[in-house]
Amino acid sequence: MPWGCQGSLRHLPSKERHTMGPKAKKIILIIILAFFVYAVFTSPDKAADIVSNIWGVLVDGFNAILRFFNSLLNR
Repeated sequence: MPWGCQGSLRHLPSKERHTMGPKAKKIILIIILAFFVYAVFTSPDKAADIVSNIWGVLVDGFNAILRFFNSLLNR
C-alpha cells in the first residue's frame, strides 16, 4: 500500500444498513393496533369519521393520478 492510504481503509462508510428488527416491528404494530382499538371503543363516531376522511383522500389521490395519466395519453 502507498504511504498515504494506510489509514483510509478503516474510515470507509459501512455498507451495512441499520434496520429495525422483527421484534421491534411487531411491538410497534401492536402499539398502533392497540391505539386504534382504543380509539374505536372510546369514540366510534370519530373513528368512523377519520376512516372515512382517509378513504376520501386516498380515492381523490388515485383519481388525480388517473386524470394526470389520461391527460398525458390524450395529447
